[in-house]
Amino acid sequence: MSKNLKNLMTAPMVSRVCECDLKTVHNWVARGEIKSFRTPGRHLRFLKSDVVEFLEKHGYPVPAELEREKKTSERSDDGVCHSVGVGA
Repeated sequence: MSKNLKNLMTAPMVSRVCECDLKTVHNWVARGEIKSFRTPGRHLRFLKSDVVEFLEKHGYPVPAELEREKKTSERSDDGVCHSVGVGA
């Protein structure tokens, strides 16, 4: 599996992580509450980092397998805040 595919989740995967119905995930997408995109075959896909952002924003626990997708803020010597992926 390519590295790019490892960074993606399907709608059923997101519903399992959130312990909710698949239709709930589709409703979140329709309301713009979670970032997603569609494949050429019209299937929903989610970046793992976007799923982590959604989980944290809405108070869901972040599973261990997604912990490394968390982003932290790090201040560089230039005083600018940069987003850095943990474990990258």
